[in-house]
Amino acid sequence: MLDGHNPHVELALKSADDEFYRSQQFLEKHRGVIDELVDEDGKVDYRRLEEALGGKAKETDHFIRELHFARAAIAIRRKAMVADAAAVALADPTNPYAALRRLLESQVHQLNDADAVVNELTERLTQVDLKGRWHDSDKSVAARQERLRARVSPPAIDGDTEIRYVMTSSGRILQVLPSAEGEPLQLAQDE
Repeated sequence: MLDGHNPHVELALKSADDEFYRSQQFLEKHRGVIDELVDEDGKVDYRRLEEALGGKAKETDHFIRELHFARAAIAIRRKAMVADAAAVALADPTNPYAALRRLLESQVHQLNDADAVVNELTERLTQVDLKGRWHDSDKSVAARQERLRARVSPPAIDGDTEIRYVMTSSGRILQVLPSAEGEPLQLAQDE
């Protein structure tokens, strides 16, 4: 695309759309899961939360995996939309694309809605206060709560990280890897 060639991104768009719509269904199904479980004291029984998230540990793992997939699907669809808009612009740079703009605006609206739901669900899950039965120790409930918060939190990504590439004289493109302080930069090796 950067060279001015139309990359034919239809298959990538279809895949991105399919995953995005699957993640939307998941998010809508679980959007209010915390609200339904909060007791009068403002806390949630961890057993009821596990049951609402799919059952015991393996099913809860599935829920958390789907939550992370939803985040990834939103990010991939956002990138696919930009690639599609660029491909259409390359195909006919004189067309004002009024219909495409309306479609992209509606897709951006869907993305923003899904992003808001995943952020809301993540925030609710990381802010929920768990409680257990009378015989559960406060320490074990606190450990469950911290484990849940760590698992549902989005991965920490440094937004200021710069990725660098160099092209060798043979035309091969290599990624420049960051090095330790004071050492020279290193090139990524092919596996």
